[in-house]
Amino acid sequence: WAHYQLLELGINNIVVNPADIPGTQKDKLQKEDKRDSRKIAYALRSGGLNPIFTPSESTLNDRSLIRSRKMIVNDMTRFKNRIKGLLHFYGIEYPEEFTSSRTHWSKRFITWLESIHMKETSGKTALRHLISEARFHKELLKTVLADITLLSKTDKYKEGVALLRSIPGIALITAMTILTEIEDINRFANAERFASYIGLIPMTRSSGEKQKVGEITFRAHDSLRSIIMEASWIAIGRDPALLMAYQHLSKRMESNKAIVRIAKKLANRIYTVLKYKKTYELGKTDNL
Repeated sequence: WAHYQLLELGINNIVVNPADIPGTQKDKLQKEDKRDSRKIAYALRSGGLNPIFTPSESTLNDRSLIRSRKMIVNDMTRFKNRIKGLLHFYGIEYPEEFTSSRTHWSKRFITWLESIHMKETSGKTALRHLISEARFHKELLKTVLADITLLSKTDKYKEGVALLRSIPGIALITAMTILTEIEDINRFANAERFASYIGLIPMTRSSGEKQKVGEITFRAHDSLRSIIMEASWIAIGRDPALLMAYQHLSKRMESNKAIVRIAKKLANRIYTVLKYKKTYELGKTDNL
């Protein structure tokens, strides 16, 4: 908000990632507001500060709606775990018809929860309150999903959503998350820059003739990396080319490392369909 308010006042300013501000070891050991301000001023004067992309206020508002869904899902999970914990505490087992996790939190399952007999009224009341919270968040999630669906049909997003949903593994929420988090695909010079922004490239360390490629970078866009990794597991079950690539990679590395490579391929497809505005054609074989 400070950035946008300064712009409204006619003050030109940039937003910078604190980790990218040049500094010395002494700066880290003797951190003070005056020292930090002086360091930033020197870096700005010498042209050593690279601004990060600042989305429009409209996109920030849309992003808040998408992120609110994730917060509600997290709250739902929290209350569901509390209910399970309460049942476990009192030694209450699930009936045979609800032993599979797929049957949990259906209407029949909630009806069974409400019918559980407790020896004391206070215990029954505690369980009822937790069930009410879970049901409230379930209904709230439906409302938020309806709002996101309406937003996805606006002129701002409908084309991008259609392009992204042509890629196996990407549904409405994933598509809207991608669009609201990046805003403009053209700010990335190529697919490699896009993958780097998400955090799907390895850390490297080279000196002289020695070069070491490490684990996946810790610098990442957590929301995008998480949702694209989830989409990758779905994609390998729907896209023959990605499944073949995953099977090939799994022969020489662990599955959790292989799926990172698949996620990068998926990111390349996301970049391509948005950049060139062409729907993805299922069945094309990738270079392994």
